[in-house]
Amino acid sequence: MDVFAQLPPELVAAILANLPDLESLYNIAKASPGVSRFLNSPLGATVLDGLLDSWSSTILGESLTTDGDSRKRHVTTKDLGTTPWVPYILRLIALLRHCAVNDQPADDLTSFILKFIMPSKEMEGVPQIRAIPSHRVPNIRLQDLGVKQAFLTREILFLIRKLLVLASECFDFFLERIKSTRPHHLADKPSFLDQRPLWGHLTGSQPWGQPYEINAGDEASWYEIQRLIIGFCMLQLRYELSNAVYEGRLDWPADDVKKIRFMGNSDPCVPMLENSSIQLIWEPMWAAAIYVASLKGASNDSSSFCVGDTNVERNRLRVFFDTGFQPLEEEYLQLPRPKREDPSLKWPKVVVRHHEALYFGESLYLDYEIVLFGSKGSRWAADILCPPLGRRMTEGLLFRPLRRLGFGIWDDKRMVQMEMIDDPSAEPYIPRRFSLWGKDQAFTWASLLSPEEKEELRTYQEALRLEKERNYDGFSDTG
Repeated sequence: MDVFAQLPPELVAAILANLPDLESLYNIAKASPGVSRFLNSPLGATVLDGLLDSWSSTILGESLTTDGDSRKRHVTTKDLGTTPWVPYILRLIALLRHCAVNDQPADDLTSFILKFIMPSKEMEGVPQIRAIPSHRVPNIRLQDLGVKQAFLTREILFLIRKLLVLASECFDFFLERIKSTRPHHLADKPSFLDQRPLWGHLTGSQPWGQPYEINAGDEASWYEIQRLIIGFCMLQLRYELSNAVYEGRLDWPADDVKKIRFMGNSDPCVPMLENSSIQLIWEPMWAAAIYVASLKGASNDSSSFCVGDTNVERNRLRVFFDTGFQPLEEEYLQLPRPKREDPSLKWPKVVVRHHEALYFGESLYLDYEIVLFGSKGSRWAADILCPPLGRRMTEGLLFRPLRRLGFGIWDDKRMVQMEMIDDPSAEPYIPRRFSLWGKDQAFTWASLLSPEEKEELRTYQEALRLEKERNYDGFSDTG
């Protein structure tokens, strides 16, 4: 017997509002048809709004303590479920499912970004994405969207579960890939290193690299899972924009539609944001797109190529971070079913961030910043492989092969464990493995390439060498 079906909606709302988390609401909705129907009412949307708020909230209470002559504000925190961007993007998804030709969220893509992502009032100089949504963005509430055919609260709840399952699977996917690599450290560091082909040999056929067994660990960190959750949220948001156009509910210019569906590089959709830190937060979405392509049996087409023109002075970092993905199809888009879908549709186990009590002066937002900007694999890649003055050893190497190995999501601890970086938090007296963003570190990163990718890089660099020789000879002849 479904007890909830016999209760008045106000009483059901009061009971569900006291649930501790989204998992509890999901389990009840799955077991009770009455609650499942209730969720699609304004009261049901209010319940989900409250649980979304608590999912990204950490503060339980505050008190003052005295330490000698100073007074400190003591902040008691609870385990952190997710970053504030996740509930916000989920509400944006609901907003787009709710939109209609006579109820547009914005006039075009640029105004959408400036209204909902990076408010125009804060756009002084080069705009930067924040660790949490700005207080200037609209306060989107599910209960304010109304009951429409295109938007059902229950759908959002079940979408959250799907995103969590896909994020966990995606982590395992990249972990398996990085564990299959056979990296090398530079055994010798000859002064002529830059003058030889990348995977050449020293005199006497001695290999440059010393192979080692990579230790990639096992369990996902909270930061890594959060990046992937955000990645799948952003991919779903892109799907929703495309779907709204496809279904005739979003009347935006044709150029905007192309930008929404274009997946070819990490340049932002809006030119004014091309030098913004918004580029960094796109990496988790590309990771999600790689896993989605694998689930669909797609090859990502040209994303398999690993070389291109990495001249930073000529191209900035645009080419280096190109994805090579094909545009989204002009059809109804949705995330695929998880590969290891549980027949019972249980709520997945999710890593949480455990906090100790904090004191005033310590940033409560540090964790959020690390999620968005803390992956050294993507943040340092250009400086290591593609420095401003060039590096012949890795000349032409794009970020694509490293992206396919999870370098857009790994946290510092895993990168240190895999011997890809020195510990950024280590004391100065601790010996470093690598010179700062030096050739030895570039060698280790490039050693992760597959034999086919190494051969592709060799061929590309040889073609560059021959072209430079021809240009030099032509210059000499004219001189």
